[in-house]
Amino acid sequence: MSLPNARSTAPRVCPEHYRVVVISYSAEGVLFSNRSQYPYFFRTIGENKQFRFVYKQLLHQLQWKRVASLTEAGQKYTEYISIMHDMLQGSGVTFIANRKIPRDKENMEPYLTDLREKNARIIIADLYEIVARAVICEAYRKNMTARQGYVWFLPAWFSPDWYNQTNGKNFTCKPDEMMQALDGHLALSHAYFANDSDIMQEGITVGQWRQQYRRLCAEFPVDESDYAGYAYDAVWTYAFALDKLLREKPSRFQDFHTVPTTA
Repeated sequence: MSLPNARSTAPRVCPEHYRVVVISYSAEGVLFSNRSQYPYFFRTIGENKQFRFVYKQLLHQLQWKRVASLTEAGQKYTEYISIMHDMLQGSGVTFIANRKIPRDKENMEPYLTDLREKNARIIIADLYEIVARAVICEAYRKNMTARQGYVWFLPAWFSPDWYNQTNGKNFTCKPDEMMQALDGHLALSHAYFANDSDIMQEGITVGQWRQQYRRLCAEFPVDESDYAGYAYDAVWTYAFALDKLLREKPSRFQDFHTVPTTA
C-alpha cells in the first residue's frame, strides 16, 4: 500500500489489529517518523525535517540573519518549522515571527501587516494552495514581493497553475498580478530523480528509464508526475521485501498481518 498525496493525512491504520505495512512515495511530514505511533509506516521520499539543514546553510551563505515563518494552524506537516526554529537560533539566525493562520481564515491583511511591521524580509510560508493564493495576493497589494526586497519560500509541490484559480471573496488578484508577486520566490524540494547516468535495479540508466516513462505517459496519455521515481522505488521496495519473505517461509503468504511477518 502506498499513499498518493504529498500532503495526505496520516494513514488510518490500527497497527495492533491489522499490521498493514504502508510505503509512501510522497508523504514528507515529520510526524510519520514516530515509530511508536506508526510502526508499519515507511517511505521512499525524505522527510521535510531535512530541509532545516538546507535552510541553515543557505541563510549562512547569503548572510541572512533574520527570518519569519507563516503556517496554518493545525497543519501537522509544518512541525519541522518548530524544530528548525531552535536550530537556526543556535546558529545565529533570529526567528522574528512564527505566525499561524487559523483554518478557514480568508483575510490575510493582519498577518502580512504584522510581518511588515516586524521588518520580516525572509518569509518561509508553508501553506496549502488555497491559503497561499490569498497570502501572495495580499503580498502583491502590500508591495511585499521580491520587487520590494522580500524573499518568499513556498512549497515546491503546488500544482503548475495553483496561482491562477479563484479563491474566496478576498481573492481579487489577476493572473498577471500573481505572476508579478511570485517572480523571484524560492522553493526547496527533494531531488526527484538520481543522475541520468546512474544504474537502476533493471540494469538501465535513470535517463533511459525517464525516456520510457515520458513515452508511456504520452501514449496513454497521462500527465507526468514528479513523484514517479519515488513511486517506482516504493513498488520495488515492496517487491524485494515480499520476495525475501516468501523465499524464507512461503507459508507466510497466508499470514501477512501477524507479528512474525511484519516485525
